[in-house]
Amino acid sequence: MASRDTRSAPGNVGRGQDRAGAGRAGSPEQVAPPSVAAEMELSLSDLISDERGEVVLFNDSEFRTLALRADVGVVAKGLAARHLTAGGEDVTGFHFVTFENGVTLYYQKGLELIVQPPGAPRAR
Repeated sequence: MASRDTRSAPGNVGRGQDRAGAGRAGSPEQVAPPSVAAEMELSLSDLISDERGEVVLFNDSEFRTLALRADVGVVAKGLAARHLTAGGEDVTGFHFVTFENGVTLYYQKGLELIVQPPGAPRAR
């Protein structure tokens, strides 16, 4: 699993805007029950975002499930409409989840993202 720091000039999608071209339903992002197993676990605070608060995960390891520990809530999720990140990454059609702190995480189809609230048992 690789994350990419996409630092560059600001673009056309601002904070708080909904990036979902296809709506919010049907996203594989979920809040996990305590017993869900994941192949990999990260913390939202471990991810480095660009100046627009965007992070792109490329699933080079082909994990099926990623648990993401977050100390803030989810405010939006869905499929990204046509969009380039500040670093020039085309995330059109990627799943995304936006958190209360303004961070938006883009991730590829085929990866199930499980958002773990603080204090939840480890997902592995």
